[in-house]
Amino acid sequence: MDYSNLHQLKISARKREVITSRAVAALLAAWLCSSIIQLGGCRTDSNQGDNFVFESRLSEYGFFKGTISELVPVDEASIIEIASPLFTDYAEKQRLIFLPKGERMRGKGSDLPDFPDGTVIAKTFFYPRSTKGAGISKLIVETRVLIKNESEWSAATYKWNAMQDEAFLLQDSATVPISFIDEKGHSRSIDYRVPSRSDCLACHRQGSQLVPLGMKLRNMNIDVQRDGALVNQLEYLQSGNKLDMIPPAVVIRTPDYRAELTSLEDRARAYLDANCAHCHRPKGTARFTRLNLTYEETADHVATYSKRQEIARRMTTSGPLHMPQIGTTVSHDEGIQLVITYLSGLDAKVRD
Repeated sequence: MDYSNLHQLKISARKREVITSRAVAALLAAWLCSSIIQLGGCRTDSNQGDNFVFESRLSEYGFFKGTISELVPVDEASIIEIASPLFTDYAEKQRLIFLPKGERMRGKGSDLPDFPDGTVIAKTFFYPRSTKGAGISKLIVETRVLIKNESEWSAATYKWNAMQDEAFLLQDSATVPISFIDEKGHSRSIDYRVPSRSDCLACHRQGSQLVPLGMKLRNMNIDVQRDGALVNQLEYLQSGNKLDMIPPAVVIRTPDYRAELTSLEDRARAYLDANCAHCHRPKGTARFTRLNLTYEETADHVATYSKRQEIARRMTTSGPLHMPQIGTTVSHDEGIQLVITYLSGLDAKVRD
């Protein structure tokens, strides 16, 4: 895609990149290994996570009823939808949360709630219009599982088999060639990358802890269809004794960056929050960059303006300097254009 506004930012990648791509890749790999070692590591030689032993097959958890590939959750599961999702190579996602009997999430402000011990989060990635073979059908690629045990989260990934009747625990990352039709009717082919446990740490680490990312209260503060009616999701969780918190009206809302009727600024800030802020926040793995891209922080136009060149450069470059580094194998053209357009207009806002 031709990013027509990019030249306005006067980015000179050659002048700013003073080390080679190979050197950067080596540094990043060394840093990630160091981080994993400091945390005790995500072991890759067994089913042992940080402090939890994972099942070898996804079906052993009993997340779904009936034919597993239909992805029909059992009654104990709560389906979670969020306003602004992380972009993952155009995959769609089903988010489920399982709480121990009689336990609730407890809200605090607008960020992540407190999850009780025994909480399980399962996120399944799939393509509803895969073009494998002669027809078009749903293709399930992976399911990521987070389990909280003894006040600590552990993560694992499960890769679905070709028969779509089981998913198996991964020790290392895996590549899955996929052809599909996107929401605009375009045919695409990608080499989808299923992350390893070590990859999970790179994004889910906050300080010394592994934490969930998308299920912030402000990101769940949306209207959803439940039991044939349109209801506020937080109120629905409260009424089902799944959530204990202040009135949802007090919780701010993360805008949907895909909603074209929402202002450009709000959409761009929501996109940066969903796709960059898990690392670029005070306790994230990229905190040393001092580039804070949470939805709250980007309300400060001056701070965002001062970093606009770096943001644009990292989103539009390729190779080891590309951001985000994990979770995508193709550029999100629509998201990049959204952010570049927003950054290009910040000059006028700062002068005002």
